[in-house]
Amino acid sequence: MKIAALVRDASTDRDVPGRAEVLRAEIHASGLVAPEAMLELAAAFHHAVVNDANAATATIARLHRLTSSGDYAYYTDIAHHMADTANGIPSAVRWIDDEAAVHHRWRALTTTRRSRLHRRQSRCRALASRRTAPAEANLKGGHSPRRVPQCPVAGAVAVLRDSARGYSGRRAMKAGARTRTRSSSRDPASALTAMSTPGVARPPKS
Repeated sequence: MKIAALVRDASTDRDVPGRAEVLRAEIHASGLVAPEAMLELAAAFHHAVVNDANAATATIARLHRLTSSGDYAYYTDIAHHMADTANGIPSAVRWIDDEAAVHHRWRALTTTRRSRLHRRQSRCRALASRRTAPAEANLKGGHSPRRVPQCPVAGAVAVLRDSARGYSGRRAMKAGARTRTRSSSRDPASALTAMSTPGVARPPKS
């Protein structure tokens, strides 16, 4: 599941290299080759999308060492295709399709993720620029600047969070009012306790 999460977050700012490093140490300590090779393939995908050639080369080198016995050797081929680099070591893997078709298919994963990332970043920048203008106008007019979300998703999460907090606060206030009303009507001692509670209005002194 953690490796799948790395693939999901590839090319984002969610610290994929740092998380991969922690997971690499955990898997290496277990001595299992299969998950370690899968991890390096996920890391290679991330480096290919962000176009980090040095990191991709280092990751593919680790894949070469892990698959030198022949097991999971096709992972190394896939990593080369995603990063669009030549495999200097002859591969023993034989694909059903021809090499050009295989290369195009795996390389398309990288280019598609990269183009989607660029479109999303462009939408976020456009939204931020549209919202920044009213905020700057309020600032010039002496008003407090409004907090501007950086992305539509972040803005939606902020709205839902603020709404939930306001709803929870209103429910708590209503519940407290009902509790104090029932207590004061049933038991004079309870009403006295409620009035002496910090934060509750007390009657004026005579």
